[in-house]
Amino acid sequence: MQQYFITAELSVGKVILLPKEAANHQLVVLRSGEGQKFRLADGKGNVFLASLLLDQDQVKAVVEEKLDIESEMKTRVTIVQGLIRSEKWDYFLQKATESGAARIVPLMMDRCVVKFNAKEDMKKIIRWNKIVSEAAEQSGRCIAPEVTEPIKISQINSFLSTVNFVAYEKSDAKSFLLKNLLTETDSITLVIGCEGGFTTQEIDQLNESGFTDCSLGKRIYRAETASVVALTTIECCLE
Repeated sequence: MQQYFITAELSVGKVILLPKEAANHQLVVLRSGEGQKFRLADGKGNVFLASLLLDQDQVKAVVEEKLDIESEMKTRVTIVQGLIRSEKWDYFLQKATESGAARIVPLMMDRCVVKFNAKEDMKKIIRWNKIVSEAAEQSGRCIAPEVTEPIKISQINSFLSTVNFVAYEKSDAKSFLLKNLLTETDSITLVIGCEGGFTTQEIDQLNESGFTDCSLGKRIYRAETASVVALTTIECCLE
């Protein structure tokens, strides 16, 4: 069932004006008629069933009932991802969202091909958050993950979780498999490198901040798919 994230306060019986994009999607893309059912999420974990109401030239939604839906992972996972080329980055944002990431932190690394200029590129963050919001709607999540401003490794301590890992391609595949290191916890932060990988200095910095090296398996994954493998591993082991 189609879902939209709404900033308006939602409650059963309330009639709200649908945002322009949602209204256009219902009328133009889906060609929905009055009474069409869809879901509305408030971004705080609450999801409601609603129906389409056409009121003259306004497109509205009637909130009918609160739904009991659990689509979020019990373990809050923060993915700190080295910046990669735009088309791969967009793919990563979509798939990490579909796979359950709670927060996405872009990381500026020594070997990043992509550079981020805080003065010139802030619009990118708005676009990135729109991508994850749409991916969360498509996958039926109750909450869309936050995409933060890009950080440097020196700022990593602000994003620590109860357990912290770095997916390092030189980790011993057998001794440091992520699935063998996982234990029940409320939160995990996982750092994944860019196309060029980590420098020795970056790994040393992460280790000093409390990150444990881990392997995702026998094969080396592309930067844009490693997070999906990691999130799927976490979900299979802990959910």
